[in-house]
Amino acid sequence: MGGIGELRYEISQNAYIKLVLHSLKHKTSAINGVFLGSSCDDVVQIIDSVPLFHNHLGLLPPLEISLIMIEEYYAARGLGIVGYFHANERSDDVELGNVAKNIGDHIYRYFPQAAILLLDNKKLEALPKGKDRLPVMRLYTRDASKNWKLAGSDGGCGLTTKEPAANAVLLDYISSKKWEDVVDFDDHLDDITKDWLNPELFNHVIFSLYLLIYNFNTQLELKQLHALLVKTNTPLYPPFNQSCLCLCSLPVHLLRFLIFLKCLRLPLGTLLIRFAGGDCPSTALLLFHEMRLFNVLLDTFTCPQSLSETI
Repeated sequence: MGGIGELRYEISQNAYIKLVLHSLKHKTSAINGVFLGSSCDDVVQIIDSVPLFHNHLGLLPPLEISLIMIEEYYAARGLGIVGYFHANERSDDVELGNVAKNIGDHIYRYFPQAAILLLDNKKLEALPKGKDRLPVMRLYTRDASKNWKLAGSDGGCGLTTKEPAANAVLLDYISSKKWEDVVDFDDHLDDITKDWLNPELFNHVIFSLYLLIYNFNTQLELKQLHALLVKTNTPLYPPFNQSCLCLCSLPVHLLRFLIFLKCLRLPLGTLLIRFAGGDCPSTALLLFHEMRLFNVLLDTFTCPQSLSETI
């Protein structure tokens, strides 16, 4: 294992989204959680997460009870606590407080590669306006003097999401108010019928749209992905059906674009009209040329003949 400065942290989509949603459920409160995973070579792999509390974060008895229950459950699955998550009460507060440091120190005693991830509300608020794939969290690790140090200038160094589309999926969960369904240990201790494992949080809908757009790199991968979604009875977006597979001879970048249009239910002809009549007519020319090159036909009901003749 390399030095602590050489470590990288890779967080799974579900572990990432679960704790961001937890913070959104309790916007006016500080919240916390723990990360579960393992280390391999110089990478700490964060596989899952558990939301802890939104009241009295530093209260020792409920914290000890929760950590014991979490450790017992995940140890049987080959995972351990590898890090701590914290979101401050004020959205403009990006300082790592004593409660977070103390709990981080406790985890560090048992897992020396442990990290603390602090929610960055500024990055979270900017997410809908951009296409940033980096997590909306600030990474802290312990230095040689046993102090928690921010990784890089903004805490983004050394931390990545395993799935490239994690932020896009997160935005969809936010827009559907999925944060209302998150259960933490405060909820569980008040009502033991509420499951702190949140087993149903990601089961009701699989966001196959984003899997299709971002997670295939070849035509063969697209066919395999489609077969897997069908085999597992995953709900498919209506536009993604067998007809999409007929386009698999196209270049991957063009195939992604067409699937994106289908999922938006936006006809290609309509898009060309918008491009041609707007500030980017050259984009319409290039797109139309590529369509013609690969024999992709325009929708004659949405693209007037005059436009085709003009182009």
